[in-house]
Formats: sequence, structure tokens, C-alpha cells
Amino acid sequence: MDAESFWKAASAHALDKAPNPAAKTALETKFLAISVAKKVVLNPLSHSAPPAVTRTEIQAAIEAVSGLEFK
Repeated sequence: MDAESFWKAASAHALDKAPNPAAKTALETKFLAISVAKKVVLNPLSHSAPPAVTRTEIQAAIEAVSGLEFK
């Protein structure tokens, strides 16, 4: 299984199991931030050209996944 398939399944499961609408909205916001971080940080790092990723972008990616936990 590739990482993207795993991410889609895990995030869909988390949204389905959200205990209430507010929790679901909070998860959707966090998942959107993670999606942006993946595009900005991880995608450039997967290519052969030297990435132009800034410290601020990396810090935003760390903050996006901070506290993310699946049970």
C-alpha cells in the first residue's frame, strides 16, 4: 500500500468516527493543513532537484501534524 492510499483511508476513517460536527470540522481543518504541508514540503523533497523549502514551511508542516493521533 502506498502512503497516499494509507493517508486517504486513515483520514476518511477519522472523519467518519468524529464524535460530533465540531470535532469533524476541526479534523477537516487539520487535514487541510497537512495536505498543504505535504505539497509544500514533502513533494519537493521527493524530486532530484535541490528543494527550496524554507524553515517557515517546515515549521508549518510540523505544526500541522502536531497532536495528530489515530486511535
